Amino acid sequence: MKLFRSITTEPLCHFFILSLCIYAWLQTNQHTDEKKIVVTKEQQKHLTAAYIQQHRRIPTKKDIEHLVNAEIMDEALFQQGLIYQLDQQDPVVRRRVIQKMNFILEAQATPMSPTLDKLNDYLESNLDSFSGETLYDIDHVFFKSDQGQQSIDKANETLAILNSIETKALIIKSDPFIRGLSFNGLSISQISNTLGILDGKSLSALKSTKVHQWIGPIQSRFGLHLIRVNDVKQPPVPTLKSHRHEIYAAWKKQEKQQRLAQLKLELLDEYQVTKSTGYDQTLTQQQVHASGAVSHVATR
Repeated sequence: MKLFRSITTEPLCHFFILSLCIYAWLQTNQHTDEKKIVVTKEQQKHLTAAYIQQHRRIPTKKDIEHLVNAEIMDEALFQQGLIYQLDQQDPVVRRRVIQKMNFILEAQATPMSPTLDKLNDYLESNLDSFSGETLYDIDHVFFKSDQGQQSIDKANETLAILNSIETKALIIKSDPFIRGLSFNGLSISQISNTLGILDGKSLSALKSTKVHQWIGPIQSRFGLHLIRVNDVKQPPVPTLKSHRHEIYAAWKKQEKQQRLAQLKLELLDEYQVTKSTGYDQTLTQQQVHASGAVSHVATR
């Protein structure tokens, strides 16, 4: 009895008992929080809407009861999984959390409506993005390239004649071209598609060609072409009035991307990042075969 009294009067014993009480209290409260499941009216509303969308009919009272019970079971399994820490080191859960965080940051990054001055400044800095394409009226003389050098020589001879006289009479010497010999209002990309010209240098030369001057021969996937530009139609200068919707959409996208990048940098600043060094990125032959990757290791 004296021994018991002496032990219970020791400060260390008091500290031990108090620690046990605090631990028991924490465990009880944690246990209570984790085992609590609440199905709100809003959740039931979403469950009903999902049921209608899937089954194309209004759920009965029994259907709703089944939906709610299934939701309760899912929540119980989810909470129990969290207790078992099944969400830890799970790549699928990690991707979903990252995706949701991106959604949150994107919502925060959405800019307020800009002033007219801001939109005008953006337009001035990005005029080329909103300008239409230059359009060309062209004629062309076509030569099949099945005769090799003879076809090239014939095209060059015809080019010299066409540039020395003011006549269209010689255009009848063109080989047949199923898509026609004259085109109006084509952009450079449309000329490329129509005539089958894939060489970027030839298309660039066409842009700088003087009106009524023949150039060529230009190789296409169909043959050889001599081309004359008859007229060039420059696009009108874009204004905020004519392109307001496009300008606002482009400004909003750029502003949102910049703000999102800034928010991510600010988030990253809150963390201490450590990068391990000295990692050998070379896969062993066994790892290559196991992953199904193509090995570039030379065999001797």
